[in-house]
Amino acid sequence: MLIKNWRMVSFILLALAIVGGAWFFDVLDEEVARSHDTASRFPAAIELDPHSDKARAAAVALFAALDASESFTLSNGLQVIVIPVASSTEITHSIWYRVGAADDPPGWSGLAHLTEHATFGGTTMLPEPKFSQTLRRAGNKQDAITTYDYTVYYQLVRPGKLETVMGLEADRMNNVVFNERLMEIERKAVLEERRNEVEANLEALLEQQVRPILFPKHPYGNPVVGWPMEFEGISTKQVHDFYRQWYSPNNAVLVLHGKMDTVLANSLAQKYYGRTPSQPLPVRRIPSQLTPSAGGAAVVGRDKTPGSAVWRRDYLAPSYQAGVTQHAHALQLLAEILGGGTEGRLYQVVVIREQLASAITVHYDPDNIDYSTLSISATLKPGIHPDRVGEAIDLELRRLADTLVPGSSITHAKQDLKAKVALQVESMPAVARLVGEALVRGRTLGDLVSWPSRIDAVTDTELQVAARAVFFASRSVTGIASISTAR
Repeated sequence: MLIKNWRMVSFILLALAIVGGAWFFDVLDEEVARSHDTASRFPAAIELDPHSDKARAAAVALFAALDASESFTLSNGLQVIVIPVASSTEITHSIWYRVGAADDPPGWSGLAHLTEHATFGGTTMLPEPKFSQTLRRAGNKQDAITTYDYTVYYQLVRPGKLETVMGLEADRMNNVVFNERLMEIERKAVLEERRNEVEANLEALLEQQVRPILFPKHPYGNPVVGWPMEFEGISTKQVHDFYRQWYSPNNAVLVLHGKMDTVLANSLAQKYYGRTPSQPLPVRRIPSQLTPSAGGAAVVGRDKTPGSAVWRRDYLAPSYQAGVTQHAHALQLLAEILGGGTEGRLYQVVVIREQLASAITVHYDPDNIDYSTLSISATLKPGIHPDRVGEAIDLELRRLADTLVPGSSITHAKQDLKAKVALQVESMPAVARLVGEALVRGRTLGDLVSWPSRIDAVTDTELQVAARAVFFASRSVTGIASISTAR
């Protein structure tokens, strides 16, 4: 199902984009997770003070653990990352595929997501429902996620169940059986998902209308679940062919994190995944160096909740891999300065001083394969005209472009940003996701380990230059959604 609650803490989530993409399930526009157990979610944020000694120590320990992780590649091309944690009682097993909604063929949006759904139906070795039943018995938690850039399957298991889960996922990689009855069930499940989590949600509707304007003629402009008129026509053969094209060991990364013996982990990976042959892969069609359209357009969403009102602006922004990439680290810090919780500049101005909104968040994900966005979203107080919020935010953004941020504020933001990352990944599945998202999108373990020093190196001048490069109306889309404007 679409998971929307993480947007409430997106000022924390942006930090995790540093190393592997948008953090947790900030997925109104780009991540769709299908939960096969209602409790199967990545853990919630850990509520600790990012200014505490524990937070700072956790940040140091996190990156030291990543530096000590082991990596090897099987002869069939599968990359394996092992992050041992002796004190843990469980293991996170996650298999990441370099395919997502951005790889949907033109006119068939939603194909990658539907394929992910359909892979739970059964295999030649374990026909439905035995495959899913066996998987549920083996794992304490399990889930699957489709994003624009990747698809991932993960399980949280006891060490004694690791071999079972490896065998099941290796089976899923090569032997899924698709049939018309199953596909009809999954189509209905996805449509219901869309009705519940997009069509009935104000911000999700708004984001769905903003993205096609910001990403015209680009796969990032389509919903991950697909446009209904395209999704409903997808055939069983199309799903089967898509699966055969992309689900291959040389298109995947296996991340293991927790209490395990690395020698045993290597042996099990060879035993189960190693017997699946590599195959030729299609060329990913995700465009590079997107040419942005003229922005500034306003769109209106609809919601059934009386009194709902959301103001949102998305700026087209460079990522680690597209655009003026040297701005990526500075933009992460800018997002923290602007949206770092109750201490963020925008919260202080829009919520506290002007009392125009009840909440405001800032989110930036630099790890997209193509361009990214820096998004600002505010929940308006009753009776407040959206233009007032936009004007207040514009004034604060101009301050960033015109005046250097004080050194004390930069130091504080750097400490908070690093600490929030560590606090968010104190749970095992979160660490696995941190690593998996980075590697499957083309980054390296070295990039993760060096991230703190790169953040520390950002200067006040670099912050100003990045602000001037991104905060242009012509490179943005402003969306306003409320019950009154929708009528």
